[in-house]
Amino acid sequence: MAWSILASTSAGSSDTINVTTSAIDTSGADLIVLSVASYIVVSNPLPSDSKGNTWHPARSAFSASLSRVSLYYAYNPTVGTGHTFTCGIPATQNFPSISVVAVSGALLTDPLDQTNGGTASSSTTVSTGNITPTQDNELIVTSVAGQADITTGTPPSGFTIQTSVTFAGGVHWSSGIATQIQTTATTVGATWTLGTGTHCAVIASFTAASAATGNPWYAYAQQ
Repeated sequence: MAWSILASTSAGSSDTINVTTSAIDTSGADLIVLSVASYIVVSNPLPSDSKGNTWHPARSAFSASLSRVSLYYAYNPTVGTGHTFTCGIPATQNFPSISVVAVSGALLTDPLDQTNGGTASSSTTVSTGNITPTQDNELIVTSVAGQADITTGTPPSGFTIQTSVTFAGGVHWSSGIATQIQTTATTVGATWTLGTGTHCAVIASFTAASAATGNPWYAYAQQ
């Protein structure tokens, strides 16, 4: 089963504390990846959605005093029309924004494979560091949190931005999600280019459903 990008959405907070996206149709998705960009806080962000899915932490990256990005995922989720996503930060004025992408083609048991993350201060770029997927045909997802606009910069080479939130000073951080579908497992990293500021970025790979069905021992067991 090939990977398909089915839907995406993003939103920035209007009250510096909580954020909820507009509704999308996630019908057919077997993996949803959600990213929260925020001011750094002691407690982790608390993502939720209107379908009551369980959100698993994939990777976080944060600077010493400013920005944070936290990547979550829900596998084999409950999906459908009118699907919204929310994140509440358990503190005041943490300027969150949220980006979400829903896809099909994932392994139905936990598909998370490799992760990495990085930060940069007073810079126009931020890099995730590299990962090497363990299987062919994996979905690579990278996300960023920044104090400057993604839309005025450039996306990571080899990746396609699926959704992004512009920076709004004093209200919310910028954020975005970009994806790449590998044919052959290859070491990969992502470098985001934004305006000058303190930025964080993460990268994660997810195993395709075909990784199970393509395993000869799996095929033998089905006979």
